[in-house]
Amino acid sequence: MTWHIMVICLGNICRSPMAEGFLKARLPEAEVASAGLEWATQGWSADDCSVRAMAEHGIDISSHRAQRLTEALLEGVDVVLTMEQDQVGIVRRRFPGFKGEVRRLCEGSDVEDPYGYPFSFFREVCQQISEGVDVFCKALPDKVPGR
Repeated sequence: MTWHIMVICLGNICRSPMAEGFLKARLPEAEVASAGLEWATQGWSADDCSVRAMAEHGIDISSHRAQRLTEALLEGVDVVLTMEQDQVGIVRRRFPGFKGEVRRLCEGSDVEDPYGYPFSFFREVCQQISEGVDVFCKALPDKVPGR
């Protein structure tokens, strides 16, 4: 069975593209996408600092284009990974028909938005996302729930 994973953040130009890149690299058999909740601007590229931070991990996200989370994007998704605990509730409220799991990527803490901060902070956020993806991947069951 193939997992279908959606990663979200606010704008879909910093954190969620990084998480999407790590997930695609570590779970090549999964279907992974990302989107934004609030300030996603259709077609925007990933932030240059996100692209640079991911390049340091050998992952190219330069072709990423932002999109806003919609009901259609959630079709067939098994799990939505958020960057902040508040975003879990936002997804559940905005998409009450979504039956998959919604959880924060890093269960113990939020992943702060690095937008507008120096590159060094993007590196820290990138590392936190990498570690969160590792934990998520290790805990992922072999079978997709409900299928």
